[in-house]
Amino acid sequence: MYDQIMTLSDKDCRTPAIGTLSGTALLDSLKEIIEAWGEQAIPYRHPWPQSKTDPTYESDQIVVAIEPKWLVKAKYDLDRIMALPENWDSYGSPSIPEVLYKNAENFLRSLEVEDIEAPFVAPVSGGGIQFEWQNKARELEIEFVQSNVFGYLKIIGDEPVDEGQFSVQNYNSARLLIKWLKTGQS
Repeated sequence: MYDQIMTLSDKDCRTPAIGTLSGTALLDSLKEIIEAWGEQAIPYRHPWPQSKTDPTYESDQIVVAIEPKWLVKAKYDLDRIMALPENWDSYGSPSIPEVLYKNAENFLRSLEVEDIEAPFVAPVSGGGIQFEWQNKARELEIEFVQSNVFGYLKIIGDEPVDEGQFSVQNYNSARLLIKWLKTGQS
């Protein structure tokens, strides 16, 4: 039976609060969290401690991660387009490759603590994924069509102002693009 719970809040996903619960109290708390947050509450057994022989072992632990609502929606939309069959656009486009899905999901997770709206998620002809955000006159498009880079396009008032590519592992650039979207500053 689990006797500790770690909860990650909607706004503070990186710094959990730890409380000690046991038996029925823990199960009741998990039920309350899942009822309140629905699919956003993701319970999973945390990988520590590794075993009872581990000197830090005290008890089993469970973590309930509550993802921001925008991330839950974006991942749902991403999962929906991943289910598209071959020739989904009737022009011969393939299904979206798993590597692009993983890259897109990791990109979204790198923005987990950002206070943003969910992007519009769309398939790209030829087998890719596109995210689109809009904030007043600024628009940001992120595209995953290659396995090692993502492309971006910044738009102000229907006019493209900047475009380029970053490594899919360059999460700092992802946050800078969102900063531009929110504030107009790079």
